Amino acid sequence: MIPRFPLINLSIDAELYRKNSSEWFNSLNNLPEDTLLFIISKNYAHFTDLHSKTHLQLVPVYSALRDGSNFSRNTDLAQINQSGNLISPYYCPNNPKVVSLIKNDFESLHEASPIAGILLDSLEIPFQPPIIGCFCAYCSTLAEEKGINLSQISHEITRKMKNGVNWNWVTKNYPEWLQFRVDSISNLAGKLMITIRKLEPNIFLGMTVPFSYTPEMFGHDYFFLSLYLDLLNFSVNENILGSKKKLLKQIRAVAKKFIGEYRIFLQMKVPHELNVSEIKMGINTLKKNSFDGLIFHVSTLNELKKIIKIGVLG
Repeated sequence: MIPRFPLINLSIDAELYRKNSSEWFNSLNNLPEDTLLFIISKNYAHFTDLHSKTHLQLVPVYSALRDGSNFSRNTDLAQINQSGNLISPYYCPNNPKVVSLIKNDFESLHEASPIAGILLDSLEIPFQPPIIGCFCAYCSTLAEEKGINLSQISHEITRKMKNGVNWNWVTKNYPEWLQFRVDSISNLAGKLMITIRKLEPNIFLGMTVPFSYTPEMFGHDYFFLSLYLDLLNFSVNENILGSKKKLLKQIRAVAKKFIGEYRIFLQMKVPHELNVSEIKMGINTLKKNSFDGLIFHVSTLNELKKIIKIGVLG
C-alpha cells in the first residue's frame, strides 16, 4: 500500500542551506511533520544532517542516467552515439553495470538516514540532436533480438546528421527504434523498483518527468512508468496555480489512462509573486482534479519563509 502524503511539499538544493543552516533548520521545523522534503544532493552527510535537525520526511532526489560530477570515473557506463563517441555525461539504461551502480547508491542512501522514498531524476534519453540515443554494444545486442539493426540506423543517422536530423524524420523512418528507446527506460524503471522493494518494502520509488505532449522524445511512456513506479512527479515550467489551470486538466487527462496503484505529483518553482489567494485557489484546483501532491521547489530562504507565512503548508 502506497502511503498518502500531504498535498503540499518542498524541494531544496541541499547546498543552499549550508551558509545559513540555523535559519534554514528553524524555518523547516515550522513545517508540518509529515511534509515530504525532496533533497537534491550527492552528499550523504546532508541527509544525516537534515534528519538530525528536522522532523520532516526526507526524500533524496537521485540523478539516474546523468552524472556530470562522476562521469569521468564511470565512462564505461556511458552512452555511445551514432558515431561511436561517448555521450557525456549520460549513462546507458541497458548497461547492466548501471543497475549495479544505482543499487549501491540506493543502499548508501538508505544507510545514511531514514528516508521515506527516492525520487529518480534524469531517467531519460533526450532527443536533442546531435544527442539522440545510444548505440553501445549492450543496446545493439538487445535491439538485434528485436530485429532492429542499430548499425544500419547509426550509419543512416550519421549521414543525415550533416543536413540536420529532426523528430518527424526519425518517427517516419525508425518507429521500432524509437519504441526500443522508450522500452529501455521503462525496463530500467522496473528493475529499480525491484531493487528498492528488496532493499526496503516501505520506501516508495518515484520519478520526475518533464510534462510533454511528445514524451517519446525523452524516452518516456507515462502509462508504463506509472505501472513500474509508486509516484510520477510531473515537472512544469509554468505557474500552474495561476492562469495555467488548463494544463492541470491536460495532465490529469493523461493520468486517467493509468491503471494500478500510483500517486501523481506536480512540481513547480515558487511563483515570483506569492499571491496568497491565487495560490490557495490553485491548491483547491489541484484537489478537484485529484492530484496527490504538489512540490514547491524552493531556491532561497526568503521563498521558504514566505510559503510558511502564507500558511499553504499548514
